[in-house]
Amino acid sequence: MHIVRTDNQLLKLVPRSYTTDQVVVTVTNETTNTSDQETITPVASGNYMNITGTFTFAEGIFYYFVVTQGGTEIYRGKIFCTDQTDLEKYTTNEGQYTSYAKANANEYITI
Repeated sequence: MHIVRTDNQLLKLVPRSYTTDQVVVTVTNETTNTSDQETITPVASGNYMNITGTFTFAEGIFYYFVVTQGGTEIYRGKIFCTDQTDLEKYTTNEGQYTSYAKANANEYITI
């Protein structure tokens, strides 16, 4: 999953095939199911392909994106937008897990 900020939209990815030609990036908002498409020239950076778009991302929203070149899909992924600064301690699942008390002792009967 890629994490972006509302003011910084750099996506570093490892595509199925590398290119420096223009690619088409389609970003879909998972809440509203609306898509936005943009043609971008990627920048090679070591083993990564850097893509910087001008998409409008909203805080706390998940997005799905697909990168294609000439009709061939070279990457797909998910984006989460947050303006949190301490990303190492940030989780999108905060408070969603509930642990339950042990109902049984998992005892086995052996013959």
